[in-house]
Amino acid sequence: MAKEFQYIGQITTGQTIEAWHVSQSVEAFTGAEDYDVVISGSLTVTGSLKNSGSFELSGLETYSGPEGSISNVVIEASTGQLKKYSLGTVGPQGPTGTTGPEGPQGAQGIIGIQGITGAQGATGVQGSNGPVGPTGLTGTQGPTGPQGTTGAQGTTGPIGPQGTEGSQGSTGVQGTEGPQGITGPQGSTGTQGPVGNVGPTGPIGPTGAQGFTGAIGPQGTTGVQGAEGRQGNTGPIGPQGTTGDIGPQGLSFPYTGSAEITGSLGVTGSVEFNIQVGGTDFFIIKSGSIENFKVNTEGVTQFFSYANDYEPTAVLGGLYFTSASAYIGLE
Repeated sequence: MAKEFQYIGQITTGQTIEAWHVSQSVEAFTGAEDYDVVISGSLTVTGSLKNSGSFELSGLETYSGPEGSISNVVIEASTGQLKKYSLGTVGPQGPTGTTGPEGPQGAQGIIGIQGITGAQGATGVQGSNGPVGPTGLTGTQGPTGPQGTTGAQGTTGPIGPQGTEGSQGSTGVQGTEGPQGITGPQGSTGTQGPVGNVGPTGPIGPTGAQGFTGAIGPQGTTGVQGAEGRQGNTGPIGPQGTTGDIGPQGLSFPYTGSAEITGSLGVTGSVEFNIQVGGTDFFIIKSGSIENFKVNTEGVTQFFSYANDYEPTAVLGGLYFTSASAYIGLE
């Protein structure tokens, strides 16, 4: 009988995880020992899956799609592998054949698969504690503690007596200072000459008397400003003029019919001219009354034919016709 994983009540917080707690999983998934493994979620297998005992699928959904998309799972006899076998499209039902003779009794059906293993029994009572083991080896010496604080500095001893000061040497004799020369007497200051008398200033001639300015007459008093008049009323709005007649509508494209262009015409796309059999010339380029270029109803391109004595200025790529000749401008 296959084993079951033993872990309930043993792998908990504060308990010791033993080696056999892990090795039983290794033995189960390597096939070293038979274990019943129950998966409650999903299982994804990226490689091959080999099964040597019974294999049970339960809880499968019922298929309700069309019969043409059904695939069966078969066992290949030579390898024992499960393989997918797709059925072809179901054809129409054939006619019912005649009833054959009753066959012999079939062999006994295969024995049903083994029932699910019962739940694991309760864990037995824990055995008594074993004897105390020998004393372990002495642990390594702990790290050295931090250095203690430095002690306070001792008191400073008394200062010894100051030594005697040596005697100062005698000062040398100062040399005698030479005598100062005699300062000569200052000369006497000459007497200042007398200041001349200032001549008398001539008298200023008398200024002529200014003529009398006529008296300015008094300014007349300013009249009082009149009050501002009241703004006149706004006149009524005149009636709206009549709307002019709408001009004829311009040509719109695509255009069908005849058209006369008196100015310039620029075409950025393509132009198509359809010839109406039995009609008039359908494309004409005119200069005044001269039809320089036209295409007639038969699709023939026709240039204007000038007089034989007409000689225009020759230009490269030019082309013109006379009644007797054709000229092309070349280099």
